[in-house]
Amino acid sequence: MDTNPLVALAQHNVDKTAARKANELQQLDMWKQTGKQEHLQPLLTAYEPVIASKLRLWKAPSIPDAVFHAELKGHLIEAFKSYDPDHPSKAGLNTHVENRLRKAQRFNMLHQNVAHIPEAQIAQIAPIAKAQNELTEMLGREPSHQELATHTGIPLRNVKRVLRSQISDIASSKFESDPNASALNRDEEVMSLLKYSLPPNEQEAFAYLYGDKKHLNPGNMADLAAKLNLTGSQLSRIHTSILNKAKQYR
Repeated sequence: MDTNPLVALAQHNVDKTAARKANELQQLDMWKQTGKQEHLQPLLTAYEPVIASKLRLWKAPSIPDAVFHAELKGHLIEAFKSYDPDHPSKAGLNTHVENRLRKAQRFNMLHQNVAHIPEAQIAQIAPIAKAQNELTEMLGREPSHQELATHTGIPLRNVKRVLRSQISDIASSKFESDPNASALNRDEEVMSLLKYSLPPNEQEAFAYLYGDKKHLNPGNMADLAAKLNLTGSQLSRIHTSILNKAKQYR
Protein backbone atom coordinates (compact mmCIF):
# COMPACT_ATOMS: atom_id res chain seq x y z
CA MET A 1 0.00 0.00 0.00
CA ASP A 2 1.48 3.35 -1.08
CA THR A 3 2.01 6.00 1.61
CA ASN A 4 1.58 9.67 0.87
CA PRO A 5 5.05 11.17 1.43
CA LEU A 6 3.59 14.37 2.91
CA VAL A 7 1.56 12.39 5.43
CA ALA A 8 4.60 10.29 6.30
CA LEU A 9 6.71 13.43 6.78
CA ALA A 10 4.06 15.01 9.01
CA GLN A 11 3.86 11.86 11.12
CA HIS A 12 7.65 11.75 11.38
CA ASN A 13 7.68 15.33 12.69
CA VAL A 14 4.95 14.53 15.21
CA ASP A 15 6.87 11.52 16.47
CA LYS A 16 10.10 13.51 16.64
CA THR A 17 8.43 16.27 18.66
CA ALA A 18 6.87 13.77 21.04
CA ALA A 19 10.23 12.07 21.57
CA ARG A 20 11.90 15.43 22.23
CA LYS A 21 9.27 16.41 24.79
CA ALA A 22 9.56 13.06 26.54
CA ASN A 23 13.34 13.42 26.68
CA GLU A 24 13.06 16.93 28.11
CA LEU A 25 10.72 15.72 30.86
CA GLN A 26 13.11 12.91 31.67
CA GLN A 27 16.03 15.37 31.90
CA LEU A 28 13.93 17.73 34.03
CA ASP A 29 13.02 14.94 36.44
CA MET A 30 16.67 13.89 36.69
CA TRP A 31 17.78 17.47 37.43
CA LYS A 32 15.11 17.93 40.11
CA GLN A 33 16.29 14.75 41.78
CA THR A 34 20.02 15.46 41.68
CA GLY A 35 20.30 19.25 41.38
CA LYS A 36 23.44 18.72 39.31
CA GLN A 37 24.54 21.21 36.66
CA GLU A 38 25.29 18.37 34.25
CA HIS A 39 21.60 17.45 34.22
CA LEU A 40 20.44 21.08 33.89
CA GLN A 41 22.75 22.01 31.02
CA PRO A 42 21.00 19.91 28.30
CA LEU A 43 17.72 21.64 29.13
CA LEU A 44 19.34 25.08 28.98
CA THR A 45 20.88 24.20 25.63
CA ALA A 46 17.58 22.93 24.27
CA TYR A 47 15.80 26.17 25.20
CA GLU A 48 18.57 28.54 24.11
CA PRO A 49 16.77 29.25 20.76
CA VAL A 50 13.70 30.32 22.77
CA ILE A 51 15.86 32.63 24.90
CA ALA A 52 17.52 34.07 21.79
CA SER A 53 14.11 34.72 20.23
CA LYS A 54 12.79 36.57 23.29
CA LEU A 55 16.03 38.55 23.49
CA ARG A 56 15.45 39.84 19.94
CA LEU A 57 11.75 40.52 20.50
CA TRP A 58 11.69 42.09 23.95
CA LYS A 59 15.03 43.64 24.89
CA ALA A 60 15.09 47.42 25.15
CA PRO A 61 17.90 48.84 22.97
CA SER A 62 19.65 50.43 25.95
CA ILE A 63 19.89 47.22 28.04
CA PRO A 64 23.07 45.18 27.36
CA ASP A 65 22.40 41.83 25.70
CA ALA A 66 24.25 39.93 28.45
CA VAL A 67 22.08 41.47 31.18
CA PHE A 68 18.76 40.61 29.54
CA HIS A 69 20.01 37.15 28.52
CA ALA A 70 20.81 36.44 32.18
CA GLU A 71 17.37 37.71 33.23
CA LEU A 72 15.67 35.39 30.73
CA LYS A 73 17.87 32.49 31.79
CA GLY A 74 16.92 33.07 35.41
CA HIS A 75 13.21 32.90 34.56
CA LEU A 76 13.84 29.79 32.46
CA ILE A 77 15.42 28.01 35.43
CA GLU A 78 12.57 29.11 37.67
CA ALA A 79 10.14 27.68 35.10
CA PHE A 80 11.96 24.36 35.22
CA LYS A 81 11.78 24.38 39.01
CA SER A 82 8.06 25.14 39.18
CA TYR A 83 6.83 22.94 36.34
CA ASP A 84 4.46 20.17 37.38
CA PRO A 85 3.45 17.76 34.59
CA ASP A 86 0.57 16.53 36.77
CA HIS A 87 -0.95 19.99 37.24
CA PRO A 88 -4.69 20.08 36.38
CA SER A 89 -4.02 22.60 33.61
CA LYS A 90 -2.06 19.90 31.73
CA ALA A 91 0.11 22.65 30.26
CA GLY A 92 3.20 21.38 28.49
CA LEU A 93 6.70 22.39 29.57
CA ASN A 94 7.09 24.70 26.58
CA THR A 95 3.87 26.56 27.42
CA HIS A 96 4.90 26.85 31.06
CA VAL A 97 8.28 28.27 30.01
CA GLU A 98 6.68 30.77 27.63
CA ASN A 99 4.36 32.03 30.37
CA ARG A 100 7.21 32.40 32.85
CA LEU A 101 9.49 34.22 30.39
CA ARG A 102 6.89 36.96 29.97
CA LYS A 103 7.88 38.19 33.43
CA ALA A 104 11.15 39.37 31.89
CA GLN A 105 9.22 42.13 30.12
CA ARG A 106 8.78 43.87 33.48
CA PHE A 107 12.58 43.88 33.82
CA ASN A 108 12.71 45.91 30.60
CA MET A 109 10.33 48.48 32.04
CA LEU A 110 12.20 48.82 35.31
CA HIS A 111 15.73 48.89 33.95
CA GLN A 112 15.56 50.51 30.55
CA ASN A 113 18.26 53.13 30.21
CA VAL A 114 16.20 55.98 28.80
CA ALA A 115 19.19 58.34 28.65
CA HIS A 116 21.17 55.75 26.63
CA ILE A 117 24.16 55.76 28.98
CA PRO A 118 27.08 53.84 27.41
CA GLU A 119 27.88 50.51 29.07
CA ALA A 120 31.33 51.75 30.12
CA GLN A 121 29.66 54.52 32.12
CA ILE A 122 27.05 52.17 33.59
CA ALA A 123 29.89 50.15 35.15
CA GLN A 124 31.02 53.32 36.99
CA ILE A 125 27.62 54.29 38.40
CA ALA A 126 27.66 51.95 41.41
CA PRO A 127 31.13 52.93 42.74
CA ILE A 128 30.34 56.62 42.30
CA ALA A 129 27.00 56.23 44.10
CA LYS A 130 28.71 54.32 46.91
CA ALA A 131 31.34 57.06 47.19
CA GLN A 132 28.61 59.70 47.34
CA ASN A 133 27.04 57.95 50.33
CA GLU A 134 30.37 57.38 52.12
CA LEU A 135 31.66 60.93 51.59
CA THR A 136 28.36 62.56 52.50
CA GLU A 137 28.41 60.70 55.82
CA MET A 138 32.10 61.49 56.37
CA LEU A 139 31.99 65.18 55.36
CA GLY A 140 28.48 66.05 56.49
CA ARG A 141 27.72 67.52 53.05
CA GLU A 142 27.45 66.53 49.41
CA PRO A 143 30.93 65.75 48.00
CA SER A 144 32.32 67.71 45.06
CA HIS A 145 33.05 66.09 41.72
CA GLN A 146 36.77 66.27 42.47
CA GLU A 147 36.33 64.58 45.85
CA LEU A 148 34.35 61.78 44.17
CA ALA A 149 37.06 61.36 41.56
CA THR A 150 39.80 61.17 44.19
CA HIS A 151 37.82 58.73 46.35
CA THR A 152 36.95 56.33 43.51
CA GLY A 153 40.01 56.69 41.30
CA ILE A 154 37.70 57.43 38.36
CA PRO A 155 38.87 60.33 36.15
CA LEU A 156 37.14 63.63 36.96
CA ARG A 157 35.71 63.99 33.44
CA ASN A 158 34.13 60.53 33.75
CA VAL A 159 32.59 61.37 37.13
CA LYS A 160 31.01 64.51 35.67
CA ARG A 161 29.78 62.63 32.59
CA VAL A 162 28.24 59.81 34.63
CA LEU A 163 26.47 62.19 36.99
CA ARG A 164 25.10 64.27 34.11
CA SER A 165 23.87 61.15 32.30
CA GLN A 166 22.42 59.70 35.47
CA ILE A 167 20.45 62.85 36.22
CA SER A 168 19.15 62.87 32.66
CA ASP A 169 18.17 59.21 32.91
CA ILE A 170 16.30 59.65 36.18
CA ALA A 171 14.57 62.83 35.01
CA SER A 172 13.26 60.97 31.96
CA SER A 173 12.17 57.82 33.78
CA LYS A 174 8.83 57.00 35.41
CA PHE A 175 10.28 54.25 37.53
CA GLU A 176 13.09 55.74 39.64
CA SER A 177 13.47 58.98 41.57
CA ASP A 178 16.70 58.40 43.53
CA PRO A 179 19.86 58.03 41.40
CA ASN A 180 21.85 56.48 44.25
CA ALA A 181 19.18 53.87 44.92
CA SER A 182 18.87 53.16 41.21
CA ALA A 183 22.59 52.52 40.83
CA LEU A 184 22.86 50.30 43.89
CA ASN A 185 19.76 48.32 42.95
CA ARG A 186 21.21 47.72 39.50
CA ASP A 187 24.43 46.43 41.06
CA GLU A 188 22.48 44.07 43.30
CA GLU A 189 20.44 42.94 40.31
CA VAL A 190 23.63 42.06 38.43
CA MET A 191 24.83 39.85 41.28
CA SER A 192 21.47 38.11 41.55
CA LEU A 193 21.56 37.28 37.84
CA LEU A 194 25.20 36.26 37.77
CA LYS A 195 24.71 33.06 39.77
CA TYR A 196 22.85 31.43 36.87
CA SER A 197 25.86 31.67 34.56
CA LEU A 198 28.57 30.35 36.90
CA PRO A 199 30.09 26.87 36.57
CA PRO A 200 29.56 24.48 39.51
CA ASN A 201 33.01 25.08 40.99
CA GLU A 202 32.23 28.80 41.39
CA GLN A 203 28.61 28.60 42.52
CA GLU A 204 29.35 27.54 46.11
CA ALA A 205 31.93 30.28 46.61
CA PHE A 206 29.51 32.80 45.10
CA ALA A 207 26.79 31.73 47.55
CA TYR A 208 29.04 32.55 50.52
CA LEU A 209 30.50 35.72 49.03
CA TYR A 210 27.38 37.32 47.55
CA GLY A 211 24.46 34.90 47.60
CA ASP A 212 22.05 33.16 49.93
CA LYS A 213 24.82 31.85 52.23
CA LYS A 214 26.48 35.22 52.75
CA HIS A 215 25.32 35.27 56.37
CA LEU A 216 27.36 32.07 56.91
CA ASN A 217 30.58 33.57 55.56
CA PRO A 218 33.15 33.30 58.39
CA GLY A 219 34.36 36.82 57.61
CA ASN A 220 37.75 36.38 56.01
CA MET A 221 39.00 34.66 52.88
CA ALA A 222 41.33 32.24 54.69
CA ASP A 223 38.54 30.81 56.86
CA LEU A 224 36.16 30.71 53.91
CA ALA A 225 38.72 28.84 51.81
CA ALA A 226 39.06 26.24 54.57
CA LYS A 227 35.27 25.95 54.82
CA LEU A 228 35.08 25.25 51.07
CA ASN A 229 38.05 22.85 51.13
CA LEU A 230 40.06 25.19 48.91
CA THR A 231 43.46 26.77 49.22
CA GLY A 232 43.64 30.52 49.60
CA SER A 233 44.99 30.93 46.08
CA GLN A 234 42.22 28.75 44.63
CA LEU A 235 39.53 30.84 46.31
CA SER A 236 41.27 34.03 45.19
CA ARG A 237 41.23 32.85 41.56
CA ILE A 238 37.55 31.90 41.81
CA HIS A 239 36.72 35.28 43.36
CA THR A 240 38.57 37.12 40.58
CA SER A 241 36.77 35.03 37.97
CA ILE A 242 33.38 35.89 39.51
CA LEU A 243 34.15 39.62 39.54
CA ASN A 244 35.35 39.53 35.92
CA LYS A 245 32.14 37.80 34.85
CA ALA A 246 30.08 40.35 36.75
CA LYS A 247 31.56 43.13 34.61
CA GLN A 248 29.93 41.77 31.45
CA TYR A 249 26.47 42.16 33.00
CA ARG A 250 26.90 45.77 34.09
